[in-house]
Amino acid sequence: MLKKDYIKPFLLITILILIIYNMIYSSIVIKQYREYRVELNKVVSNVINRIIEKYPDEEEIIINQIVNGEIDENTGDILKKYGVDSNEILISSSAEKKMQENIKLNIIFSCCIGVILLVSFLLYMNFKERKIKLIVQHIKQIEKNDYSVKIEENTEGELSRLQNEIYKITVMLKEQADNLKKEKKSLADSLTDISHQLKTPLTSIMVVTDVLKENEDMPQCERQEFIKEISRQLDWINWLVISLLKLSRFDAGTIVLKSEDVDLKKLLDEVKQNLSIPLDIKNQKLEIVGGDGVTFVGDFNWTKEAITNIIKNCIEHTDENKKIVVSYSSNVLYTQIKIRDEGIGIAKEDLPHIFTRFYKGKNSGKESVGIGLALSKIIIDKQGGDISVKSSENEGSEFTINFYRK
Repeated sequence: MLKKDYIKPFLLITILILIIYNMIYSSIVIKQYREYRVELNKVVSNVINRIIEKYPDEEEIIINQIVNGEIDENTGDILKKYGVDSNEILISSSAEKKMQENIKLNIIFSCCIGVILLVSFLLYMNFKERKIKLIVQHIKQIEKNDYSVKIEENTEGELSRLQNEIYKITVMLKEQADNLKKEKKSLADSLTDISHQLKTPLTSIMVVTDVLKENEDMPQCERQEFIKEISRQLDWINWLVISLLKLSRFDAGTIVLKSEDVDLKKLLDEVKQNLSIPLDIKNQKLEIVGGDGVTFVGDFNWTKEAITNIIKNCIEHTDENKKIVVSYSSNVLYTQIKIRDEGIGIAKEDLPHIFTRFYKGKNSGKESVGIGLALSKIIIDKQGGDISVKSSENEGSEFTINFYRK
């Protein structure tokens, strides 16, 4: 037990201190008394010698009275003639007794103080032990993943500070546990979404493959159409898997983005070139508005990927023969990119979730999986930027990206 570990050394130290104190106190009192007696004896001795010379017959009586401290009126009067106060002699004779009594009282007082100190120490140690037991109990609860306990302390002291630190750790562990639960749920939901998204093209490929197997005499033109459909579904699966791998790499923190000066005009020209085929298919026009020399500090290739995903989303949700405008500018605070389409817009209830991975709004296409915009936001956020969107149904959407100066 904690008390047994501490009580013996405490008792020994207390007793030692009290003994030393009493020895010092007694030696001082005795020394003072002896000095007083020496001085008094010198005076009395001179007086007695002179008394004996004049009152030889009363020598024995006077000496006995002085020694025994029992001076009568006659002896007192004789002493007054020689300048000696009989009361001083009486006091000196009883001083030794009082001194002894004082020493005894001091020892008793010291013992009482020692007992009080011991009781106080035991009460304190008992309080401390109960507090330590409580802390140990809380730690055991935390070991069992029970974070419901509240042990915040507002008092002073080392144990109280320790309890507060444990409380902070408990709060942190609880948050981590809650986040882990959310992540597990999110992962489970994501796996469900991914399996569902993969199931559709895989089923389509299997059906088309079976048709090709069962119809060996199928005309070549029809066979080519089926093969194109298989190729399209495989491309879609490939894009999905690559996007998921990119997301997982960002989540794992294995991607290190570069910090270099990026020429925005050059970047947007490459994005436009990469999207030329889907733009031509829907007969859409991508217009880029901005001057030369506009730059920001970031990663060229990953930023190109982010902007490509956003414009691709605009293409998918914009009708044929429409226009998409990308404008850019810069100031002392940030470089800004705005991407506006003339599409079907985003429903009000979908706007807060538009950058959430695997989220599909009510206006999403049947092949949409909610990865592109989520990946774009992660890439932009990792470079210290931000992205927002304004939209109304049937009035198009406008994405705004800001890359802040470093």
